[in-house]
Amino acid sequence: MEFSIHQRSVNGEKVLYVGSSISYHCDFDVLRNETGAEVVTRKAYSTVFDQNARFPDKNFSTVLHREVSVHQPALVIVQTSSVDITLIREKSLSWPDAVNAAKRSSFDILCLAWSLCDNPNIQQIILSKRTPRIDCPLRKQLTEIANDELTRLHSLYCQSSAKIHIGAHNLQFSSPTQAAALFGARGNGRYDGWHLYGNQGVRRYTDSVLNILCEAGVALKSSTKASLPAVTPAFNPVKSSAPEPDYSIALQCRGAKGEDSGTNL
Repeated sequence: MEFSIHQRSVNGEKVLYVGSSISYHCDFDVLRNETGAEVVTRKAYSTVFDQNARFPDKNFSTVLHREVSVHQPALVIVQTSSVDITLIREKSLSWPDAVNAAKRSSFDILCLAWSLCDNPNIQQIILSKRTPRIDCPLRKQLTEIANDELTRLHSLYCQSSAKIHIGAHNLQFSSPTQAAALFGARGNGRYDGWHLYGNQGVRRYTDSVLNILCEAGVALKSSTKASLPAVTPAFNPVKSSAPEPDYSIALQCRGAKGEDSGTNL
């Protein structure tokens, strides 16, 4: 993990933090203290409107555009949607269609970030990758596929993504004990293998968010590498052989630019 040499202060500025219930594992008091910013938090669930979502009107597209218009933040932090992955399973899609839906979720959130880049008040947009989950093998793999796709698209369309930073969470675990400390124990309390209900969940998620901010060049009061959690290499899943989604029509509508205009997604 490389940390930005040039740290930018957001002390006294507005920061908009949008995410689903996963993002509320963050200790926002710590975040406010570390950044010195006025942090505004809002919940969103599916990336775009989805009638199958529990709260269809609280989608990222609607919430982000509304809250940016109201607050005009200097920094936007988005915890990308894990709800999209949950809904894929509930729709009983075939595996190729499920893979395409997971990749499309990442494309949609990146398009949403692109649409905010023209706002002169926004200096940076941070997209945090989806957190790991162990509720079922299918959702676990689809989460990894969606995260890989976010990295791939951000790199491919780097000219449109100058304001956008993609952050990976430092929430790895290698034993049942470590998993229980993060997610909670199976069959105990609110455990669902997705939310971070373990006794270390809030601390580790908050540390991970601060790690992402530091990597993105946001100045923190304790912004030394020693003060941040140790970063372990993320697991690299086996790439799916499913066909890539066709984004060409959507890209033409949004005017996104790849490094090579002849490159096909």
